[in-house]
Amino acid sequence: MSPTPKQLTQALYGKLPNGRYKCRLCSKTRKLSSSGGYTNAVDHLRRDHESTFL
Repeated sequence: MSPTPKQLTQALYGKLPNGRYKCRLCSKTRKLSSSGGYTNAVDHLRRDHESTFL
């Protein structure tokens, strides 16, 4: 079974003090949506790391 967006974010991002999340694969930062969704973080993984992880 594929990991959920939340599981991907928890595994591949570290939380920063300013509310942003840092990708553990490339050190780019992303902000999660105010609704608590993970689309921005998962889109980054698909766009920049598809061959590495997804």
